[in-house]
Amino acid sequence: MVAAHGHGIASGLAELANTLVGVNSVRWVELSLEQSPEELLGQVAHWVRTADQGGGVLLLVDFASLLPLGELVMRQAGVQVHTVSGVCAPLVVEAVRRAQRSKMVTLDQLAASLTLFHPEDETGKANAHSLTQRNILSDGYQEKDAQFPAVARSRVILSVCLTGFGSAAKIAELIEEHLPGLREQEVEIICMDINLSGKTEEDVQRLVGNRHVVAIVGTINPHLESYPFIALTDFLFGDGIARLRTLLGETLIDPALLHPSSAVGQRDVPSSSDTDPPLLTTGATPRLTQRSELVREITHTLSQSLLFLNPARAMPLIDHMIELIEVEVGETFDIDVLAGLMLHLACILERGIQHKGVLVSETVRTQVGQQFPRELSICRRALQVLSTQIARPLPDEEAYNIVGILRQVDIFISNSL
Repeated sequence: MVAAHGHGIASGLAELANTLVGVNSVRWVELSLEQSPEELLGQVAHWVRTADQGGGVLLLVDFASLLPLGELVMRQAGVQVHTVSGVCAPLVVEAVRRAQRSKMVTLDQLAASLTLFHPEDETGKANAHSLTQRNILSDGYQEKDAQFPAVARSRVILSVCLTGFGSAAKIAELIEEHLPGLREQEVEIICMDINLSGKTEEDVQRLVGNRHVVAIVGTINPHLESYPFIALTDFLFGDGIARLRTLLGETLIDPALLHPSSAVGQRDVPSSSDTDPPLLTTGATPRLTQRSELVREITHTLSQSLLFLNPARAMPLIDHMIELIEVEVGETFDIDVLAGLMLHLACILERGIQHKGVLVSETVRTQVGQQFPRELSICRRALQVLSTQIARPLPDEEAYNIVGILRQVDIFISNSL
């Protein structure tokens, strides 16, 4: 919980941290200089009591004079509280990042590690506004507890799609293009398929070894709580690149995110009221909402990375194929589904029938065959139409993957039962 004086300061910091790390767990309370000590204590205690989920609350305050507030709140609210002063954007973001890294970390360990975090030291005040330095979120402390992986520890980014190649490989290329120097930082990009959705965080950690998973990027959300997920559309057209840089400890976010529109309504709500607690939703930069914009942007992106396919000619055919599926299925797919489909189909056309190996995971084959036979039949016919238009055979098996992208939420829900 962020507690700070000044209109919009606490809510802005909370919104920023939620957006950067991709969570929705940072709460805020706005303090006023006109409040009496009793009013301030009662206000903070109320929201701490509401926010607690059983493990206690980390209270980040602006002035060091508020450090004793944690103990007073703990007595009044009956909730374990640790207070850290000097709240600022890097501190809030780092607190959330560390809490996300290890679900087993205690409140004591988290608070103790943050006391060693100094985004700005006495000799560095002249450069306090140089927010693009890599070490602003990573070099200001020495790890105090083994629960927190050292920055020097090798890290991985997981690129996920239905098959583990195709879209995942293309996304990996895009990550390397937008974030050069990952190898020098000992960051490896690993492509994984949909079977990731059936694994627990422990399973994934065994797969990657003694390496820290920075984030999962892809067309498929495996719904692994401990790992931040960045959707393909956010990476290509939204704040995904900035979020990934932040998770890597390189920089803060695009300045536009410092004033997210979704935070305005929250700031107008008195935080001392007894209405719902101030839990900010994850803001985002303006993103594509029009299909024509999506087609144009994906065409531009693919034109810089595909070797054999001419995206300017292929994308209208791909879009037409998806429209055929939409008409027969009887619904219009949202922008995230469209982006995943378009990238996947472009990768199919790029590789043709040259790929050797399993095109469809057993997870997808089983779930699609049992639950979506009608959609499977529709996608097979649409794939045949596309094959005729390009005068080239396409793998019939890909119809399973197409349905998997269309109904990805249903597949994941089934896997989690």
